[in-house]
Amino acid sequence: AYDSQEDRWIACACSAASFCLYLSTLYPRVPGGDSGELIAAAYQLGVGHPPGYPLFCIVEKILCSLLFFGERTSIAYRMNMGNALLAASTSGVLYLTALPCVMGSSPASGTARVLAVLAAGLFALNPCVWTYSTHAEVFALNNLFAAALVLLTALYLVPPPAALAEAAPVANKGPRSATSIDCEETKEPVGEARLARQPEDRGTRAVAEAPTKPESGQNQQGLDATAGRTTPGTAVQTLPASWIPYAGAGLIGLGLTNQHTLVLLALPLSFCILFLGRSKLLHPGALLSLIGCGLLGLTPYLYLVVVGDTPQRGAWGDPASLVGLAVHVLRREYGTFKLFSGTEGQTQGLESLTTG
Repeated sequence: AYDSQEDRWIACACSAASFCLYLSTLYPRVPGGDSGELIAAAYQLGVGHPPGYPLFCIVEKILCSLLFFGERTSIAYRMNMGNALLAASTSGVLYLTALPCVMGSSPASGTARVLAVLAAGLFALNPCVWTYSTHAEVFALNNLFAAALVLLTALYLVPPPAALAEAAPVANKGPRSATSIDCEETKEPVGEARLARQPEDRGTRAVAEAPTKPESGQNQQGLDATAGRTTPGTAVQTLPASWIPYAGAGLIGLGLTNQHTLVLLALPLSFCILFLGRSKLLHPGALLSLIGCGLLGLTPYLYLVVVGDTPQRGAWGDPASLVGLAVHVLRREYGTFKLFSGTEGQTQGLESLTTG
């Protein structure tokens, strides 16, 4: 099964191999681009350029503290190493994602595992992915969130074989008739004679009860289910794990505190999950719970309010105030729907890039 301990070890091996590869080509010092600013913001727990990247600053600060191997390892090197660790973790998650896509609900085979490893390796070796895995940037953490969301979607669409095995007796158990025998309740095997005593005032006599025969094929399924057997042609059904949509909502909110482009993947996956689980998710209670999980994931933005009161050197904006926080998170200095600044000082938006 792709949720087995063996597959978890294979996923860890994929991540370890990717980490060793990225480590061999890691930037030893401060790279160009936004990395220098992000390293400084993360190390001193400051505020980065809009939208602030609070989750990146918190995670990189923790990893920088944990990856201390003496004075020879500079702050920039440790930050870059932490980014490589996040990027390498994505390949392991992608291995677990590829398994259900390759084999469906069947038990994992050697061929399926090889194909899943190949998928994880192709992603890890992608030149663009490799480039942004060797220095501190927000893209590696964004890729990790994207892979986790795809994994949750795959688990929702294709439940693990273990879940199918657990659901088989329930799915095969038909309606009980008046003549069916429940072995679990009586604690007596089907087919053995049982003695029933009549009240003493009417006389005592032993009555041998013969095994009850099912009246229909459906009742035979009920007897087979109590004995732990499945009958041929019986459809095995299982419901996806009910926690997956709520975990996905929390991950979406948390991922948006790192990079907003995650919404381009989160929206279609959310619509897919809502459509498939519409019977349970499209009612007020469930929708409010999903919204609550998403808002809970956004709580790292409170970090900007806290550190905005005592801004560090190089900090951006004024996120301590409500207006300043909105301006910073919505990237109004750049333009909310602008992707990046052009080389001539003019911003480029999604529309200009797609229409040429």
